[in-house]
Amino acid sequence: MFQCFRLSIACLAIVAVLPALCAEVARDVKIIAAAQDSPTVGNIGPVQLEQNATIVIRNAEELVARSGKATSTKDATVQKATQAELAKLLQVESIDWKTQMVVAVRGEPGTKADRVHFDSLKVEGKVLTVAWKVKQRPPHAGPGTPIALILVDRFDGEVKFTP
Repeated sequence: MFQCFRLSIACLAIVAVLPALCAEVARDVKIIAAAQDSPTVGNIGPVQLEQNATIVIRNAEELVARSGKATSTKDATVQKATQAELAKLLQVESIDWKTQMVVAVRGEPGTKADRVHFDSLKVEGKVLTVAWKVKQRPPHAGPGTPIALILVDRFDGEVKFTP
C-alpha cells in the first residue's frame, strides 16, 4: 500500500513539472553582423528593397533574386559574386547559408541620417519576431530612406516583423 502511495506522489510530481519542462522558452537571436544605409534609391549593396519592405534571405538563390540580377538566380557564378559582395558589405569573411540567414528592412523615406534600429529578435515556438523602428535624425541631412541588413543564425520557421 505504501509503495502505491509513493508511486502516486511521484506521478503527480511528474505531471506537475512536465508542462514547465516542455514549454519552449523564448530566446533571443544574436545579430552576427549588420549594415546600414539611407540612400535615395532602394538598395543596400546587392539587395534591392521596395519602400516599407521586410525580407528574409536564406540562400544564395534568394539573394540573387533580390538583386539587380534576378534573371540569373540559378547561375552559380552570379550567386558567388553576389554573396561575396554581401559578405564584404557585412564585413564578414563569408556567409554560411546552412547556419545563417539575412534579414533586411527598409523604412519610410526620411533623411540620409535616419537609421533602422532592431529592438529585439525573439524566437517563441516556431516564430521569430523581429521588432524594429526607424530612428529619425534632423532633416538637414538631405533625403534618404533607411535600410538595414543583419546577418543572424538561421531560423527556418515563420518570421514576423513588428515595426
